[in-house]
Amino acid sequence: MSEPPPDGLDLDLLAAQLRADTHDIASFVEVLAGKLIDILGDHVSVERAGGMFRRAKGIATLRVTLGEDVYEAARASSGWVCRHEHTVRGIRLRGEELDIDAWLTALVAAMAEEARRSARVRQALDSLLT
Repeated sequence: MSEPPPDGLDLDLLAAQLRADTHDIASFVEVLAGKLIDILGDHVSVERAGGMFRRAKGIATLRVTLGEDVYEAARASSGWVCRHEHTVRGIRLRGEELDIDAWLTALVAAMAEEARRSARVRQALDSLLT
């Protein structure tokens, strides 16, 4: 059974804020990455497309690590692939591919859990919602 979100934190509103406009997924991931870096800092990593002789382009992979869970959105030839993996001591125990809405819902729930442990994350989430 999951605990209620921290006082005053509306998970549905947070998910809606993050999901604001998903019809252009590449732009959405760019905006989402910026917001997540502001909120979670070192828990977020971004890999950009490009190479040694090409200018860096859009995001190729967005990865958020919260505790033993990893939330990843990666550009693929067929569009974007979103995954959630659960690890213990660096060993992947389970992984699942999710559609963007389910991935965001799971990510927001994990962020709310992180907000319970970190005043800095809680404050950043509050500022995002106001």
